[in-house]
Order: sequence, then structure tokens, then C-alpha cells
Amino acid sequence: MVNGTGFLIFHKMNILITGYAGFIGFHLTKKLLGIKIIKNIYCLDNFNDYYDVKLKKHRHDHIVSLDKSKKCSFFKINIKNKSLLLKKFKKKKLTSYFILQHRLG
Repeated sequence: MVNGTGFLIFHKMNILITGYAGFIGFHLTKKLLGIKIIKNIYCLDNFNDYYDVKLKKHRHDHIVSLDKSKKCSFFKINIKNKSLLLKKFKKKKLTSYFILQHRLG
């Protein structure tokens, strides 16, 4: 929807982030927590051991501590599991998504 000034107005944004416990996903999630028009942030990560799982869990705990308005919902899911993804998110009315979960090499 566009208001009288020509700026887009978004209501009830529902965002999906895969790989939220990785470096980029962690910093993106922290930034999105501060945006008032975002209603829900669905955070996915499979917490694989490609790199330090303790670091990923620390990032998760940090996001939980920052999430005062309880925008975030957390899911330990591998994005390769398409049936589970559809089951969990088909009715969530996602407005944006960031696919950041991947392995190099």
C-alpha cells in the first residue's frame, strides 16, 4: 500500500531467515529486531557442525536476549526438508525471506 507521500507502507511483515545463527544471518536478525513494522521473524538454522556450534548457540542466546517484544520464533530445521518447511510455514503469510543457510565447498 502507498500512502499520500508516495512511500510504501507495510503492515504486519512476516520474515523468514534461514541460517540466522551464522555470521550474516545473526547480524541481519539483530537489525530486523529494531524495525517496528516487522511483526514476526521466523528464524531457521540446523546448527550443523560446519563451524563452531557453540558460537552459533551463543548467537542464538544473544538474539533471544535482544528480542524483548518476542518477534522471533526459532526452528531447528534443515532447508533441504521441503515437506517440513511447507508444513511449518505454508500458513504464515511470509512477506520477505532471506536464504542464508548454506555450506561452502
